[in-house]
Amino acid sequence: MTFSIRTAHPTRRPARRIAAASALALAALLAAPVMPAGNALLAPPAAAQSIQRIAAVVNDDVISLRDIIARMDFVIATSNLPDSQETRQRLLPQVLQGLILETLKLQEAERLGIQVSDSEIAEGIRQVESRNRMAPGTFLQSLQGRGIPTSTFERQVRAEIAWIKVVRSSLSGQVTVSDTEIEARQDQLQQAIGKPEALLAQIYLPVDDPLREAEVRDAADRLVSQIRGGANFAALAQQFSQDPTAAKGGDMGWAPLSTLEPELREAVTATEGNRLSDPVRTAAGYTILLVRDKRVAGEQQAGSGAMQIVQVSLPTTGARAMAAEQRAAVAQRAAAATTCDAMAAIATEVGTPGSGRLGPLTMTDLPPALATAIRDLPLNTPSRVVPVPGAEVVVMVCEREESSALDEDKIRREIETEKLEVLAQRRLRDLRRAALIDIRL
Repeated sequence: MTFSIRTAHPTRRPARRIAAASALALAALLAAPVMPAGNALLAPPAAAQSIQRIAAVVNDDVISLRDIIARMDFVIATSNLPDSQETRQRLLPQVLQGLILETLKLQEAERLGIQVSDSEIAEGIRQVESRNRMAPGTFLQSLQGRGIPTSTFERQVRAEIAWIKVVRSSLSGQVTVSDTEIEARQDQLQQAIGKPEALLAQIYLPVDDPLREAEVRDAADRLVSQIRGGANFAALAQQFSQDPTAAKGGDMGWAPLSTLEPELREAVTATEGNRLSDPVRTAAGYTILLVRDKRVAGEQQAGSGAMQIVQVSLPTTGARAMAAEQRAAVAQRAAAATTCDAMAAIATEVGTPGSGRLGPLTMTDLPPALATAIRDLPLNTPSRVVPVPGAEVVVMVCEREESSALDEDKIRREIETEKLEVLAQRRLRDLRRAALIDIRL
């Protein structure tokens, strides 16, 4: 998809919210899965025309109803949401706003002459597969198997890579980190030792315009309702969170409570482990916290560093399910492997989803049972057979890097990232305010 270069507009028309009546009128159409582009001529003329209608115009770029339906299909498929008319009706505002932000990011990248190559998109997809412990190529195959256009996900990846390049090229030069800031952060972390910390994930929705306060709060409430109803937190974070942690399913890692904003600290304290908070209003917007675990902070925690692993996955359910005898035979071969190359060869031969080299990962990225099994596992040593949802796995740790929370270089990178995040959010807010956004639903 190409985008024309924009010129400044002397005036700005305000974006119009989606009226409830319009959403209800669209409900029947949104309830039907999108028809692949190649079969568009087979659709009834009225339906095909409706799908192609313009849903919104962002400056000079069009978002069609087809774009919305395709993205909605993708969100439902990856988030464990029920595919119902009610679900689609609730998702409509969130999906449309996400597509608008993507368009603004792509437009800004083109204005700056920034391009994203096909190889960069392929690497971005590979990283998504790695974080989700999927074999290379299986994610797009799964979308195709469900009749979902892969272009909707590829566009999302393109927009995020383009935005990272925009931030690095035009904003990173504005960020400096002083020795005083590093020392202050080290003192803060040192003082947190022996005090509570929490393993957190977040969905962050900024309020970049006071007039959108109610709209953003409603979106946060809908997300909480969907997650408590069984939707996948990480998948919704990847789709809707406006924070760099979205790429990792909202994962924030272990955070000392003393380093959190007061409102977030209060919410974590009041929320039990493995529970979801209500939307928390902070100075910049709304945050939904998943409190995955709590503990007392230590100067260095085992397993806090990144790992490279090789995994052999033996499915127990689904179309690729293996018989017990077959699983036992492969597990026996994996147990005899003495190097990561040997384990990787077995993973390639088996070829099941989730098999292969994965990483970089931390212990918090792994299912609890698997994390426990490999916590003290020596390098190049096969794990025992570990049951995980839908499969049994044998894992080998190839590299393990321990990292102290007080490391100066690590703290410098964290502060740089935090400052860049603030500048990036400010740039995106300014782009939205300056844009001509005409919602036609």
